[in-house]
Amino acid sequence: MFGVNPQGYIYGLGVSPDGKKLAIEFSRAPEWTSKTAVFDLASSSVSRAIDASRYASGMQFTPDGKSVAYVIGENNVGNLWVQPLDGSAGHRITDFKSEQIWSFSLSPDGKSLAVLRGHYDSDVVLLQESNP
Repeated sequence: MFGVNPQGYIYGLGVSPDGKKLAIEFSRAPEWTSKTAVFDLASSSVSRAIDASRYASGMQFTPDGKSVAYVIGENNVGNLWVQPLDGSAGHRITDFKSEQIWSFSLSPDGKSLAVLRGHYDSDVVLLQESNP
């Protein structure tokens, strides 16, 4: 599945609460589709591979270790999604209409969520020398 290909990007890493698994969100040439691989750290083998249709970042395991949570950005709006590792469909857990998610954290009991959100402002200024 992974082969040798020096062209690619890792978007997120997450370690399971029990420290036994590592989830990596990545894409690589030539397809550039986003994928999640879950490694069993005891054997270094891939225990689960998930194709994702969109760019994701900020990978974290849920407190129960059965899913991974990550940010998906669409039209400059970030929302959190949860992808169960049992193969069932992922689902969105926030419904923000504006701004990007820069960081998030799930509470140890999984009942609370902290999200750092915002946006970037930028302006273009043209400086031109005038002739007196």
